[in-house]
Amino acid sequence: MREDVIRVVQTYIDAVRRNDPASLPLDPGVVFEGPLGRYEGIEAFLQELADFEPVLNGIKVVHLTADDDTCAA
Repeated sequence: MREDVIRVVQTYIDAVRRNDPASLPLDPGVVFEGPLGRYEGIEAFLQELADFEPVLNGIKVVHLTADDDTCAA
């Protein structure tokens, strides 16, 4: 399970790098909590991502760690 969770997170990070939200592996009931707030549902999350993308200079993954269904990057 750990490897599956890391694979999902890597897919997400790659999609954000490419600015390709259509390829994000999202559940319709996604809940995202980040530094700018909490977003519930795909539409809210995609809007937050669209607002965040212009200030994103890049993504550098230092380390991924997973336990059960939780992953930290």
